[in-house]
Amino acid sequence: MPEHSNPAIATQPLKDLRQNVVSGLNEGKLGESVCNVCDSRSFPPREICIQCMSYDLKTVDLPDKGTLYSYSTVHVSSAKETPYTLGYVDMIDGIRVLGQIKSNGNHLKIGINVKLIVKETEWYFVPEGE
Repeated sequence: MPEHSNPAIATQPLKDLRQNVVSGLNEGKLGESVCNVCDSRSFPPREICIQCMSYDLKTVDLPDKGTLYSYSTVHVSSAKETPYTLGYVDMIDGIRVLGQIKSNGNHLKIGINVKLIVKETEWYFVPEGE
């Protein structure tokens, strides 16, 4: 087993994963982990590969383009104002990301191209051309 100062990192609590996502917002990019052993990718970035359990990972910028794989509009939520849309996006590097989809109308269809927008305090996807 690889040496690591904290082997419990493989089971990172959700709050730590959220912090990993938010940490890149100030630079206008989101990061993902790429394993140097098996080349698998993870979003949000992790300290251990979820495929081969290697600690040999690097963080790279998540691409800003992808294809909408699936989506759903949420109408009931205790945490956020509704309605809002969540979707899975297949990024151009092969990783699938769950995120909010914002659209200026009913332009959403499975298979459309979307663009990742990263602002200081939030990130989301929009259909290309909006």
